[in-house]
Amino acid sequence: MNVVDQALQAAQVEKDPVKKQLILNAVNELREASSEFLRAAKELRKDPNSAEAARNLDAAQRRMDGAIKGVIDVSSTDVTELPHETQFNYAANAIESSASILLRNAVSQYPEASQNAKDLQNIAEAFNSHAQKVAEEKTDPNQKKAILQSAKEVVDVAQRMVNAVPSVLENPDDQSARRELEEAHRGILKAVNSTKENAQSFAGAEGTDVSSLEFDLGKSPEAQVISASKAEAHAALQLASEAENMLAGISDPARRKALENAIREVRSWAEKVENAADELSRNPGDPQLQAALSLAQIELGKSIQEVLLRAEDQSNPDEQVAEAMAQMKMDEGAHSNSAKQNQFLEDAQSLLAVITATFGGAKLSPQETIANAKKLSDTANQLAATLREIASKVSDPVLKEKFLQSAKIIKDGGIQLKILSAVRAAGSDDKSGTVGNAVKGLQTNIQEVVNQIQADSLKQKFRGIVQSTMNINRVVKAWRRNK
Repeated sequence: MNVVDQALQAAQVEKDPVKKQLILNAVNELREASSEFLRAAKELRKDPNSAEAARNLDAAQRRMDGAIKGVIDVSSTDVTELPHETQFNYAANAIESSASILLRNAVSQYPEASQNAKDLQNIAEAFNSHAQKVAEEKTDPNQKKAILQSAKEVVDVAQRMVNAVPSVLENPDDQSARRELEEAHRGILKAVNSTKENAQSFAGAEGTDVSSLEFDLGKSPEAQVISASKAEAHAALQLASEAENMLAGISDPARRKALENAIREVRSWAEKVENAADELSRNPGDPQLQAALSLAQIELGKSIQEVLLRAEDQSNPDEQVAEAMAQMKMDEGAHSNSAKQNQFLEDAQSLLAVITATFGGAKLSPQETIANAKKLSDTANQLAATLREIASKVSDPVLKEKFLQSAKIIKDGGIQLKILSAVRAAGSDDKSGTVGNAVKGLQTNIQEVVNQIQADSLKQKFRGIVQSTMNINRVVKAWRRNK
């Protein structure tokens, strides 16, 4: 049984209407991504030297890889364990797609439209429930009221859409019923978007000057990064909406299709950034969750650049948009170094865990001790290499030198401990404390570097996210000006 069949089987028995819809969405995305990949591969085979065809295949490959991961992730995730904001975002995604499916199937006279209508009702109620939980966590009474009102409107308009379905199915020529169905569909999308904007916990929407934001040493650095990340995702969604408005003006069908795919990718990765930020808010110090957020932001940046490439007339690009694109290219290096820093933190935790397992007092066999020591030495080498790479991109000469020295100490310490582990496995009781002292020295050095990188990484990350959001806002502003 392949991934799609397993997911469809899971959807059939899923009782949560939101998760069921998300599984179906993920399956549809994988099917579309696979078809797009096959088309792109065919075009490249026709013209192997075409840079455009190669770029299309690369984008299609990324989309398909992300779609496969999306199917697996949504099928295996217990959504009830996720933060309320994440559950709310999932419900918003589910109701938007459910309403669109109902519109398409009702207009096309498909018999499953009646079941689609029931699904929409259930998802609308779930969306309202999740919105209420999000509202309960807000401190501003006006924001609470706004969330509850717009969420209730979603339920009301969804019911209006459901009520229009029987008339459309019974009489496909009834233009009045069809207009009612289409107006209700637009009303759902508008009300869902309003609820999402009302629920935004960071004032990063249009009209807020994020350029004035500075890293505040008196506040939680993780919380600042999380808030800024949500603002970046919100700005990306605005950019996607503006790009969508440009589709009608593109006459080239291939370019229009490519832009549609790129817009879909931006929305998908913006949602993943929001969800990763929510996950990180539950455990801000987790390096794996920090890395997940960074990777989602890197992919979001790539998809944004793809939208700009497809939306802009490359022969006569807007000056502001061109400047923003150039800045985004420059920022790719910063994102890459941020990812390396996250990788260093993960490897450091792994190395410290191996040290504890080998020298923490647990009784291990000689074979286990030597095996752990080999793993320790390999991890130390990898850690040192990552630290040297980080140092090469650090502008502060004092910090750069400190990282380089620490990289050498970590590498040498790993080799030393490997040798000492072999001696200990051979039966030495280490009465002089040589092994213990070496362990403490390596642990101390690693922890010092970890602390320094964590502090430096969060500051750099915050500033990079703010810069990214400013670039996105510049593009949105330019496009709106040129309407």
